[in-house]
Amino acid sequence: MRSSKYFSDQTDGNLKEVFGYVLRELRDKKNVSQQSVADHCDFERVYISRLERGLIQPSLKTVFKLSEFFEMAPADFVRLVDELLKRRNQSEKYKKGRRADRLP
Repeated sequence: MRSSKYFSDQTDGNLKEVFGYVLRELRDKKNVSQQSVADHCDFERVYISRLERGLIQPSLKTVFKLSEFFEMAPADFVRLVDELLKRRNQSEKYKKGRRADRLP
């Protein structure tokens, strides 16, 4: 399998966290409860909670259902996650570089 510039074992954990963050932000912006999202998407409320906390990885079907609820294309939902993940990775690289600069 070819290595990806985006994906690594570390990115997998970040991806779940970032997806959860985006989901929570979209939900807050729409001012709806986890239960409302869950009911519309035919999920359990605890599933939405676990997604938002970055504990589980969403399936493609989940992304499509959530996108429909938030009235956006699935590609736009994924784009939001991707953009935030890139910013987060850049920030982590910067922090690592700064620490390395201070080492003797």
